[in-house]
Amino acid sequence: MSAALQAEAIQGRLAELGSTWPWRILCLTETASTNDDIRLLAAEGAEEGAVVFAERQDHGRGRRGARWFGAPGRHLLFSLLLAPPVPQNLWTRLTPLAALSVSRAVEDACGLRPDIKWPNDLMIHGRKVCGILTETFQLAPRRPLAVAGVGLNVNGILRDFPEDLQLEATSLEAACGHPLDRILLAAAILRHWERFYPVAMNRFPEILAQIRLRSPLLGSVVSIHTGGTRLTGVAEDLGPEGELLLRTADGRLHGVHHAHSLRSFPSTP
Repeated sequence: MSAALQAEAIQGRLAELGSTWPWRILCLTETASTNDDIRLLAAEGAEEGAVVFAERQDHGRGRRGARWFGAPGRHLLFSLLLAPPVPQNLWTRLTPLAALSVSRAVEDACGLRPDIKWPNDLMIHGRKVCGILTETFQLAPRRPLAVAGVGLNVNGILRDFPEDLQLEATSLEAACGHPLDRILLAAAILRHWERFYPVAMNRFPEILAQIRLRSPLLGSVVSIHTGGTRLTGVAEDLGPEGELLLRTADGRLHGVHHAHSLRSFPSTP
């Protein structure tokens, strides 16, 4: 197990990286869900920039209620409180923003550039290394807020994972061949978030340009189940708000904003 996460240590690293954001960091030994912790902190008056890290999460969630596995003390499990300064219909930008921030931090830390698999997973060598869950909530009629939750597999080898995940998941240590400093990595992710946040809110095409370079689905045949409908076609591009543009066999172009399930195929028609 690597050194325990400490708020003061992460704050110190952030200062070394030139951070100017008013980050307010809380590190917990154990919790049910860091996303839920952020909601509670917001109800108590916490503002944007509050972050909760946990060494262990008993009820961490993925999309559609899936559980997130994270061995205690080895990974980064955290959530951020956000109040984006754009209309709420544009808050879908938060997931690609989180994905890019993590991807860039990982690239800095070990030289590997994770793929960003639409809509919310990071992959290394075809295996999942990170999942992201963004949720919105409302404390008052005029105070909508968002929480971005991240689960990143940092240290540990493949046999540490449950047997049913060993062919699907990986960790940075398994991919890089050595353990990583979780405190430095946590600070790097938050620093990249700080840099990219105003860009995502005001110049989102710049974020999308970087996401495209990291997107393994583009040009592939994919089958997506969304909203009671299954679509199969070529993933041509990402739309202006990060939606997947899917060209079906009848020539129609569909903008898909979310998926209940997605399967990709190795070749195009």
